Amino acid sequence: MSDFQRVTQDDHTTIRLYLGAIRRIGIYNPELRVEAVTELMCFVFARDQVLMQFDVQGHRIGDDGGHIERQCYHGILPRLLAMDPNEHGWHDLFNVAHSKIESSLLSEEMIVGSWPLSEEESRKAADDYVGRREAALTEMRKSAARSLPRRERFAVPESYASSSRPAAVALQPA
Repeated sequence: MSDFQRVTQDDHTTIRLYLGAIRRIGIYNPELRVEAVTELMCFVFARDQVLMQFDVQGHRIGDDGGHIERQCYHGILPRLLAMDPNEHGWHDLFNVAHSKIESSLLSEEMIVGSWPLSEEESRKAADDYVGRREAALTEMRKSAARSLPRRERFAVPESYASSSRPAAVALQPA
């Protein structure tokens, strides 16, 4: 397996871990689910932005046919964040996004796996891609922080911070 293929598969594993965690969080912690969807959205948007403009020795991810799935989940993920996480239909919409993301990842895996790259080309492409993806991810997180509504966060009251007994959790504005 080439370095570039390994990096994209690591990304896919990260995305699948987020999708699984979001599903497992379920109804028990809606605010944590929102945070996880925000991070998932930033990650997939950043990597998609880089990959759609990325050329590896004449090979482009944009040629994989997964653009329709990408357009779907690019529309669904922000909608999930706009919805109340307890709203009826939230999980149904998440399931659609999950299937579209998974379809896009499978398409990517087939395309990248078929690219005949030398070790040097692959290593250089992997390093370049990771650098660009991290820069784009930082910008996506900043953009999300500016554009998403502030939600109340959980905080531990000071009176419990030094106590050895379990902390009571109180809602306090961020």
